[in-house]
Amino acid sequence: MHRFFITNNQDNPTEQIILTDDCFYQISRALRITPNEDIEIVYGGLKIIGNFDGEKVIVKAYDKIKPKKGPKTILVQGIPKNQKISMILQKVTELDVDEILLWDSKRSVIKAFEFESREERYNKIIREAAEQTGRDELPIIKYISNLNEVGPGSFDLVLVLYEDEEKHYIRDYLTNLNQYENIYIIIGPEGGITKDEIEFSESKGWNIVSIGKNILRTDTAIFFALSSIMLNKN
Repeated sequence: MHRFFITNNQDNPTEQIILTDDCFYQISRALRITPNEDIEIVYGGLKIIGNFDGEKVIVKAYDKIKPKKGPKTILVQGIPKNQKISMILQKVTELDVDEILLWDSKRSVIKAFEFESREERYNKIIREAAEQTGRDELPIIKYISNLNEVGPGSFDLVLVLYEDEEKHYIRDYLTNLNQYENIYIIIGPEGGITKDEIEFSESKGWNIVSIGKNILRTDTAIFFALSSIMLNKN
């Protein structure tokens, strides 16, 4: 059954769902869902099963979404080349990340990053990936200009992926993950994290880790790390 996230205000969400033009196009044209076909709607903390009547969705049943168990996963991603951002957002959403912080690191290729002009498109990519994966919630995406804006608490785990680390490996930190409130993964863009950024991370008491002897591209490295975390959390 197809799932859709609805973000526009609804007057009677337990009776009917009014679709935006974009959502209507996706349902009726892109996916070719026909009238009288059942679909799932996620709206306002509710998981709704409804019948598409050709214009709107008539609610048949609904239930409250249960809070997600375990620690949240927060990705701090050094802003990569523009063509990679969309793919990274899609895949990390599929890999159950809860929050994405696009970080303007020293080696980020894109400068004067205009997040606000791209935020709507990024959220659309995230929403479509969450619908395809069957998630109950949408990841939050934000922009940060430096690592000072990363604010882990005392019950959080912070892992900084660094290709030159030789003593500590990510596998050493992946046991008993449910003891933490949040798990932060920090990764640089193409070219990696600078020594200054590593020194800053060390001054904060964050864990500098390697994922192995092979030097991976930024997107490959983050998919590996998030897959490992998702496997060990579950």
